[in-house]
Amino acid sequence: MRQRWKDERTPSDKAKVVIELGDRLFSNRATMESLWQQIADQFYPERAEFTLQRTPGAEFADHLMTSYPVKLREELASSIQAMLRPPGQKWFGMSSGREEIDQDDSAAPWLERSGLRLWRALEDPKALFMRATTAADHDFVAFGNAVLTVERHPAGVGFLLQNWHLRDVAWAENALREVDTVARRFKGTARGLMQEFGRQNVCDKVVEMMEKNPYGDVPCFSVVVPVEVWDYAYTGESENAKARRREAFPFMQIVVDKAHEHVMRETPLRINPYVIVRWRLSTLSPYAFAPPTIIGLPDARLLQRMTLSMLESAEKGVDPPLIARGEKLRGGVNVYAGGVTYVDPDYDDRTGKVVEALFETQAFEPAKEFYDRQMAMMKDLFYLNKLTLPEFKDMTAYEVQKRMEEFARAATPLFGPLETEYNGRVLEKSIAIGFQTDLFGPREEIPAVLRGRELAFTYKSPLRQAAEEVKAQQLGTGLQLMQGAAAFDPTVPQNVDLNKATRESLRGLGWPSGWIKPEDQVQQEREAQAKQQQAEAAMQQVQQGGEAAGAVAGAAKDAAAAGINIPSLLQGLGGAAA
Repeated sequence: MRQRWKDERTPSDKAKVVIELGDRLFSNRATMESLWQQIADQFYPERAEFTLQRTPGAEFADHLMTSYPVKLREELASSIQAMLRPPGQKWFGMSSGREEIDQDDSAAPWLERSGLRLWRALEDPKALFMRATTAADHDFVAFGNAVLTVERHPAGVGFLLQNWHLRDVAWAENALREVDTVARRFKGTARGLMQEFGRQNVCDKVVEMMEKNPYGDVPCFSVVVPVEVWDYAYTGESENAKARRREAFPFMQIVVDKAHEHVMRETPLRINPYVIVRWRLSTLSPYAFAPPTIIGLPDARLLQRMTLSMLESAEKGVDPPLIARGEKLRGGVNVYAGGVTYVDPDYDDRTGKVVEALFETQAFEPAKEFYDRQMAMMKDLFYLNKLTLPEFKDMTAYEVQKRMEEFARAATPLFGPLETEYNGRVLEKSIAIGFQTDLFGPREEIPAVLRGRELAFTYKSPLRQAAEEVKAQQLGTGLQLMQGAAAFDPTVPQNVDLNKATRESLRGLGWPSGWIKPEDQVQQEREAQAKQQQAEAAMQQVQQGGEAAGAVAGAAKDAAAAGINIPSLLQGLGGAAA
């Protein structure tokens, strides 16, 4: 793109603008880091590096008495991946957003073929899709926020997905509460910066570091902002040209060497590569929270304290503290295995035991009962009781429908945000890159009904499966109703378009478009079948007419042999009738 404008700012001024923006974004969310650290300490200790920096090899869970809260987070995050993005299975489909277009005979194969190409590109090991989304799933469950980038692979073919620690990313919203400004801080090395940005684009001091300390840390900022936030200082460009440029490249990415206030890269972008996944938003903050952990944080702390108390109580029950009468003993109390404790020969056991337990742990069972209730409540907070589809054994169609509706209501708070805020945004970025790299083939091959339309997605999740199975159950229930009513009125089935209902039910159950014949082909086959039936009926009539003609001819012959004049007889009968 040929540059027609001039930026009045110096490179140092631009670097200061980026650094100031990044510092402001991180300063605005400083209090979130303290909360995230507390949540991570209880639920995600592997990620608990918001307010402290661990040395390699340091143990990160030695403060926990039980791993149960960590296990809950692990199970829910793993369930999200297994249920919404199962490895080796195509977990989404492409759609036009309009059902009648999706069912078009030219659009359906293209949508299915393009969806398969997109899925295969994401499943490519070089895309790192599995690694990035797995880490993001755990961030989402623990903190209610996760940060991904979806970019074109540096090799030029396919995608590259990366997950970033929340500690290193800050963002801001626009008026529609959409995240459009993102700052990420990172520490590069002199050698790494020169490899990524080139010797001519890094600061001279970094070049000097390369000679003396090539692996020395260099603090940096990478910022993505709407282009109108950045190009206010551009001059020499008409308003129309500026509008066209902003429409073509709505975002700008600037990478700055913070230590030396030097801009290393300034790139216009067609799409914002960041996917900020957010669960439950509060009124004022651009940062979300995860209901299971924010609500369950006090319970997790209590569970740790209860575990410690119960462990101590159990230990006292097994190895209780002792009380002894010292004047009756000779030496100490030997409580080890095989130990012998000597007492005074004048000791009379009627005066009391020489050694006995200081007290008995009598409150263990009630405490354990309360402990079990706490664990069950925390499991319920993490939706783990709601992620299994109900069993339908020995149920009527009506009961199945109601159970599926109940499952959908319980699972919606979890799967709803995941499909729209998470999977949907990742796929939107991916499909935009796919069109730029001709992943879906030449644009001329796009069916006419799809050209100029924004593509949407359908998802294969338990929630969608529940909805489609409810629809299939409704069809079955309706067919039974019609069967009973048709016994009294044979015209009842004419009220329903069974052909359309069957086709929609099969699509809802996940049948590929190749398994379902195009409607034009079905119509042609029906017309051909109707013509064949008409021809067979006509042939049958001809055969029946031939048999009748043969019978008449035989009768006439017999009458003639008997001397009867058939024409005179018919004439006489006609006169009599008159």
